Amino acid sequence: MKYRSFFALTLISTLLISFFSCTEVPVPTATPVKFEPTPAVKGSRISENANSSTSKSVDLSGDSFSGETLFTNLGCNACHSLGDDKLVGPGFLGIYERAGSRTSLSNDDYIIQSIKYPGEYLVEGFENLMPATFVDLSDSDLNDLIAYLKTIK
Repeated sequence: MKYRSFFALTLISTLLISFFSCTEVPVPTATPVKFEPTPAVKGSRISENANSSTSKSVDLSGDSFSGETLFTNLGCNACHSLGDDKLVGPGFLGIYERAGSRTSLSNDDYIIQSIKYPGEYLVEGFENLMPATFVDLSDSDLNDLIAYLKTIK
């Protein structure tokens, strides 16, 4: 009899402790962002390297869908938001429109320089933390990335 009441008391205590200690507390999450890409402008051209004296042109008819895949696969989204939120790097909302106003380079040239040589033009308030591993991206990949960045408005 003595053991039964001890067992019952232990069982009830265990159930009460597990009930009150395992209550899940909801954590608020960020508001989802609705992404509505716009088609990229096809057929524009830039010089291959803005700092080069050559006049070889590159066709910038990139594919924004491939650019979005590259943006994710290269890990750009780990440091750059699609809004105006500051992560490690600046947010990309309206990046294409802002790009041309930062230097004398065209929007496309500025973005190419910023991807391939991230320390050349630092946005105020940010450090040079972007890896310089994108210098070998193909023209096609750069065109696709630019086409995608044009859609972030």
